[in-house]
Amino acid sequence: MKVYADLINQQHYQKVCIFDPHSDVVVALLDNVQVVKNHQFVRNVVNDLRSDFILVSPDAGSNKKIFELSGQLGGLPVIRADKIRDVRNGAIIGTEIYCDDLSGKTAVIVDDICAGGRTFIELAKKLKTKNCKEIILLVSHYEGTADEKKLMESGIDAIYTTDSLPGFVASEFLNVKNIWQFMPAQGEK
Repeated sequence: MKVYADLINQQHYQKVCIFDPHSDVVVALLDNVQVVKNHQFVRNVVNDLRSDFILVSPDAGSNKKIFELSGQLGGLPVIRADKIRDVRNGAIIGTEIYCDDLSGKTAVIVDDICAGGRTFIELAKKLKTKNCKEIILLVSHYEGTADEKKLMESGIDAIYTTDSLPGFVASEFLNVKNIWQFMPAQGEK
């Protein structure tokens, strides 16, 4: 990331906007950076949901962001989850969800990126055992290497993402929102 940040910094931009970065390291490496959080994107999606829903943090790395998001959205309830990894190779071998019964609720998993999808597949399977009515995956960036069929089979009912990574066509399962509607207007701070 340092190489790319150096290339960007050499352009001497007045402002560099980043939408929901995966790492604080990226923010630290860039000059004149403005982080655009995913709050408006999440608000946009959850306003369309017509059900009793909870926000789900998929792993320890998401906890701080999701509790801040919850506060920004009026104190929405949050469920935490953690990935259990094999310490020998880093593979995800399980998921722990810190709640009891979720009967009748829609679980809205919120994260910054979906790459391979394994985190969300394992989490969705566990949420189904907690009796979720529906599971929505809401990611700021959809990388596209995840097997959509496996995501569906795990219990995920829909994915919402932005077009920050171009080339994805919206479908009944994959809902793609224009990222620019969540970015600050020219001249806005």
